[in-house]
Amino acid sequence: MPPLPEAAQRNVQKAHELSREIAARGQQPPVDQPPTPGASGPVAASDTAALQAENERLTGEIRRLNASVRVLQSKYDKETPRLMSENDALKKQLEELQAAAQRKVEAGVLTSVTDEERSLAGPMLDVVAKVAREVAEGTIDARLKSVNEKLGNFERQHEASYYATLDAGIPGWDATDGSSINDDPKFLNWLQSMDPETNRTRWTLLKNAEAARQGHAIVEIVNAFREGRDIGARTAPPKPRTPRVDPPQGGDSQPPIDQPKGKIWSRAEIAQFYKEKNLSPKYQGVQGKAKAREVEQEIFAAQRDGRISG
Repeated sequence: MPPLPEAAQRNVQKAHELSREIAARGQQPPVDQPPTPGASGPVAASDTAALQAENERLTGEIRRLNASVRVLQSKYDKETPRLMSENDALKKQLEELQAAAQRKVEAGVLTSVTDEERSLAGPMLDVVAKVAREVAEGTIDARLKSVNEKLGNFERQHEASYYATLDAGIPGWDATDGSSINDDPKFLNWLQSMDPETNRTRWTLLKNAEAARQGHAIVEIVNAFREGRDIGARTAPPKPRTPRVDPPQGGDSQPPIDQPKGKIWSRAEIAQFYKEKNLSPKYQGVQGKAKAREVEQEIFAAQRDGRISG
């Protein structure tokens, strides 16, 4: 039951205090209080009667307030289910109207067009409806794009959790002495290959995971490289047998090896580039980022051609 109004609570408190005072007076005389000159028994009795009357009045007020509260509670208990039922019915009706309106839009039905306007439009009416539908869909898609981007941001891992995941799954991933996995030419070359499951390059999968702060996905990509398996696979595929190459007849000399053409990149140079890529001003802005992509493509070409030195 809801609590009594504040005024009623004060009256109840006052009534309890008066009741205790009446009980105390009836049980023992006041202590260390001299008799009042001119006071007599009938006067004290009248005070007691007045207090009892006030107590009865307050008790009656409490009963009246409790009765009012019970009436209000009863009305609340009866009205709440009815209002909730009406609310559910209105929500259902609204959903049905929205669905019907959506079906009309998809079908190209223009409900705001009168019969006269429909006859004047003739065969152009369907074209107008199609244009209006495409404009509406384009507007909705534009608004939903920003909403989806915000939802994607909410799904990103917290920065601290992201880096903690990398530290635990890929120890030394951010090392600057050339021992980082990002400085391994074999790993960078492996990233350029296509992932058979998604039909995308592993480099794209890695960059998408970095942008989304998905630390566990990055750890899985690195582990797949180290274990010689596809991303998401449990075991590595069997290695093909390497055919035997016999030396040429007529001598023990080996055929000449073609020297790769182009710049020879050292691991230190590659590590320095990736260290400066996101920090150095020369790789910022439109032109700087384009230059960084060119350097990165040169590094990939050097990996493919074997132009990486220790």
